[in-house]
Amino acid sequence: MSLSQFVVRRLFLLLFMLLAVTALTFFLSRVIPGDPAQTMAGMRASREQVENMRVRLGLDKPLPEQFALYLGDLLRGDLGTSITNNRPVLENLQKFFPATIELALFAFLIATLLGIPLGVLAAVHRNGWIDHLSRIGALAGIAFPSFWLGIVFILVFFYHLGWLPAGRRVDVSMMVSYTPITGLILVDSLLTRNWALFQNGLSHIILPALTLAVAPMARFTRFTRAVMLEELRKPYVLTAHGKGLSPSVVTRRHVLRNALIPTVTIMGLAIGYMLSGSVLVETIFSWPGVGQYAYDAVFNLDYPSIVGVTMLTTICFLLTNLIVDILYAYLDPRIRY
Repeated sequence: MSLSQFVVRRLFLLLFMLLAVTALTFFLSRVIPGDPAQTMAGMRASREQVENMRVRLGLDKPLPEQFALYLGDLLRGDLGTSITNNRPVLENLQKFFPATIELALFAFLIATLLGIPLGVLAAVHRNGWIDHLSRIGALAGIAFPSFWLGIVFILVFFYHLGWLPAGRRVDVSMMVSYTPITGLILVDSLLTRNWALFQNGLSHIILPALTLAVAPMARFTRFTRAVMLEELRKPYVLTAHGKGLSPSVVTRRHVLRNALIPTVTIMGLAIGYMLSGSVLVETIFSWPGVGQYAYDAVFNLDYPSIVGVTMLTTICFLLTNLIVDILYAYLDPRIRY
C-alpha cells in the first residue's frame, strides 16, 4: 500500500470514527442532569414559557429524531445554535479555536525545545548531575497538577514580581491596532509588523503556555531518555564509533533519529491533549479559547456546543495521529504502508 492510499484510507475511516463519537456525545449529553430549556428561559419563567422554549430548541422530539435532524443539519455545515449566547456553534468555534491553537502550539514548542534536549543530555550523561536533575524535574512536572502550577505562576510572576500579566491574550487597548488575518495574534502581528502588539501578546501567552507545557515536557524528557539509553546500547552505535565518527555526530545523526520514532507518538498525543484538554489552564488565565467555551457549555447545558466541541476535539486527535503515522515513514525509510 502506498502512502497516498494509506492517507485516503485513514481519512475514510476518520469519517466513521467522527460519526460514532458524534452519536455517543449526542446521546450522552442528553442524560446530563438539568433542563437546558429552563436554563434558556430563565429560572423565573413559567411552565408554559419553558415548554415553548423546549419546542423551539427541538427537545420535545424523541432522541432518535433529534439526532437525525442534527445529522441533516450537520451535512449542511450547520452545527446548531448555542444555547449560551444564541449564536451559531460553528461561528463560536471559529472565534475561539484560534486562541486555543496559538496557546497549544506555543506550549508544544516550549515542551519540545526543552524536553527533547533534556532527555538526550540525561541519556548521554547517564548518572551525572544533568541526569539526576532532569529526572527529578520530570517527576515533579508530571506530579504537579496544571491548575496548581497555574496559580503558583500567577502568584510568583504576576502578583509578587509583576513581570508578566496573568490573563487574556492581549490588553484590551491593544486590540484597536489588531488586524486579524489568521486569528493567531502573534502570527498576525508579525505579518503586519505590529511589534507593540507582538510584544504584548507574547508577554500574555508565556504563563499559560508554560503551565500547559510542564507536563508534556516532563513526559518528553523521561521518554526520550529511556529510548536514547536503549539505542545507545545497540551494536550500530559501537560500529559508528569504530568508524571514527565523533560521539556528537553519532548521537545527533543516528541515535537521536532512531529514538524519535517512538517519541513522535508521545508528541502527537501531547499536541492533541493541548488542543483539547486545556480547559483548566484557559479558565485560570481567562484565555478565550475552546477550553473556556467548553466549560461554559457544560455549565449551561449547551447541548449543541458540547457536541460541536467534542467533534472538533476528535478531529484534532485523528488528524494528529495521521500526521504521526506519516512522520514514521520519514524518520525510518524501512517503514512502508
